[in-house]
Amino acid sequence: MGRASIHEGVRRMRFSSLLERQERSEITQEEAAEMLGVHVRTFQRWATRYEDEGEAAGSSSPAVVEAAFPATGCGAGGGCK
Repeated sequence: MGRASIHEGVRRMRFSSLLERQERSEITQEEAAEMLGVHVRTFQRWATRYEDEGEAAGSSSPAVVEAAFPATGCGAGGGCK
């Protein structure tokens, strides 16, 4: 497992946790985006994709990761470009 894979896994865990907190109204979308270091609109896109793809394919599917986190440049099986 390479360093990029580890970082991607951490990002996914942080995103999932922050999305859950946001859905429970503990934090705002703006706060969650700031904690991830992305624009609020990016957080909103990731959340939509995560929910759409996650329900259909399972949240740990490589396709879901690719769809939810397109800005990272990390893909399933290929590592980061």
